[in-house]
Amino acid sequence: MTSRTGSKTGSEASATGPIQATQAARERAAYRSRITAIENHILELQHTLGALEQEKDLLKDRLDAYTYPVLAVPNEIVSEIFIHFLPIYPRRAPLIGPHSPSLLGQICRKWRDIALSTPALWRAVTLSLDTTHLEQQLQRLKFFLKRSGSCRLSIELVFKNTARGAASQELSSPFIQAITAHCAPLLSRVHIYFYCDSHLALPWSQLTVLTVELITDRQLVDVLSRAVNLIFLRFGFYGGDAAQQPRKDTTLPCLETLVVVYPGTAVSRQWLDALTLPALRRFQVPEIVILPNSIAALVSLVSRSQCNLQELSVTHSRSAIPTQLYRTALPSVASFIRNGGLNLDWEERAEWY
Repeated sequence: MTSRTGSKTGSEASATGPIQATQAARERAAYRSRITAIENHILELQHTLGALEQEKDLLKDRLDAYTYPVLAVPNEIVSEIFIHFLPIYPRRAPLIGPHSPSLLGQICRKWRDIALSTPALWRAVTLSLDTTHLEQQLQRLKFFLKRSGSCRLSIELVFKNTARGAASQELSSPFIQAITAHCAPLLSRVHIYFYCDSHLALPWSQLTVLTVELITDRQLVDVLSRAVNLIFLRFGFYGGDAAQQPRKDTTLPCLETLVVVYPGTAVSRQWLDALTLPALRRFQVPEIVILPNSIAALVSLVSRSQCNLQELSVTHSRSAIPTQLYRTALPSVASFIRNGGLNLDWEERAEWY
């Protein structure tokens, strides 16, 4: 018996070779066809991509050429609009945050360039000082001063924490130095809330307007001996100690308006007796400051100064002295007001804010 298992017969082996070759040829043909299809698809995609690139470039050109209406406004007009965004000078805006000139520079590059090149935006500022970030705040102030150019400045330094008196003036010293270095010799108006440092580095002799909320009579005499070119002076006492000091006679040849704020307590009249004010035209004073003989004090001032006093306001008057006695003693005074303030114009009142 012959076995059928094992190796193939000769006829079967000869038939397998052609079949395998045919299958391989078909696979190769299919691969080539697929490659051709892929290449054609790639060409189509490349064509589509090219068309999209062209459309994108066209849209970018159109976008770049488009001008927003607000950006078409001339820079000079934009600057003027910016100025009206801030409080009316000499009122001050914060240096950073809402309602600040810095905010205008955060809208777009063009507005930033306009804001930085408009000195009037940087002429009036309130800087709230935090003792934990003094160096950073000092750099902000210097940035502000640089941008303000030659504009007339209105600057307020305010401590946000509990620093007061001598401590606050010591901490604010580098800020004052930066301001005076920038302003000199143009600094002419200064407002101080609490005066306690007789060595405060200010160009006193060039000041024309000075307001001090709280000062002793001794400190006042010391300040006035240096601030000899004042035209407007307003101050308030918070204590008196000049009675024990040698009197320092001082002449203020340019002082036209003198306003004394009600101190709430009696103060030695020595500060007034030390002053000669030949240009004095308007004088507001609480009666308690010129007691015990208020009329004699006023007559002595006018006589000593040889001034042409036109307006006199005696506030907080509780004495029984008849108003007519004031008028009789000072016949040259055209306007006498009792228990009412002087009618100061806007520019003078603005110095107090």
